[in-house]
Amino acid sequence: MRLPARLILALPVAVLAGLLPGCSGSKSASVSDAADCPLSHSGSTIGMTLPPSCALVASDTGSSPSIGFWNRPNEALDCDLHNTSPDPSGVRWPWPLAGGDSGDRHVTALGSAQPSPDSYRQVTVVDGDNVEGERCELGFNWTETRNAGRGAGPGPTVFYHEGDRRVTYMSIRLGRGVNPSGSDWRVVMQMKQTEPYDNQSGGPMLDMEVRDGNWVLVNSWHDLWTAPARQHTWTRFAFDVTYSQDPRVGRVKVYVDLNGDGDFGDPGEVSPTFHVATLRAEQARLPGGTYSDEPSPWKVGQSIPDHLRAGIYENPDYPCPSGCSVDIDNVQVIKP
Repeated sequence: MRLPARLILALPVAVLAGLLPGCSGSKSASVSDAADCPLSHSGSTIGMTLPPSCALVASDTGSSPSIGFWNRPNEALDCDLHNTSPDPSGVRWPWPLAGGDSGDRHVTALGSAQPSPDSYRQVTVVDGDNVEGERCELGFNWTETRNAGRGAGPGPTVFYHEGDRRVTYMSIRLGRGVNPSGSDWRVVMQMKQTEPYDNQSGGPMLDMEVRDGNWVLVNSWHDLWTAPARQHTWTRFAFDVTYSQDPRVGRVKVYVDLNGDGDFGDPGEVSPTFHVATLRAEQARLPGGTYSDEPSPWKVGQSIPDHLRAGIYENPDYPCPSGCSVDIDNVQVIKP
């Protein structure tokens, strides 16, 4: 039987870092160690893991009921608080069922075993849920320190700024009610510009959708790449992105373990490198309306940072009378 728990307090990053090789809080990496990280070299490729010379920004393996990786303590998730699931937040912290239900078994991005490989995050939407759309997502979309009635920022997943190269590893499983063959849009991951901002053009700078039997990488509502998707199967991704509003600088490459063999080496498991804008430039506030009700902290022309979101955000035409679920596990953000 699953044991849902309300997800409240943050697990310290220092504890998480101590679980991964080369990330002890008592040892600082030397300049030469940092140079050995593949992410320090433009155009370098990556694998299922990165060496400990790379730096862990943050990690969530689902091994604690804390959601401090995703949201500040006591801040609401973007899930309907009237969700009909056992946990009214719409988010579960499940343990394995007797039948062998388990979390992702891939190692972490820096090569260590997960502390609790049977645990993972599960988010669910039910018909009628509405959080500015039918959604239940992890991630706090707010960058300002002032509260503005929605919680003080910055959100802990505001990871991505102008000029950064970051690799985000994440394992995703499509659960009940999420048949990948549906043709309507269904988003499971976003790297989205962080509110408040005034630029009203386009959609999320990067997102991963599931439709027409595929994982679909999307850049500002333009499809870039697809790979076949399966339900009830953990799929390991690595999103290697350089973040910039300049398409000559910004780039994205996706690695995916489609057959679960623990590598990215099989046909179709690595996308091309796409040279695209991965951050959006701020624009002047338009008279009579803007994307956010709050004043933007960004100057015109400045890059709006992206934040990480994961879960389920879908066309409400999808039937989910008993819930549609997406599972998230083994997430790490790595920098040079």
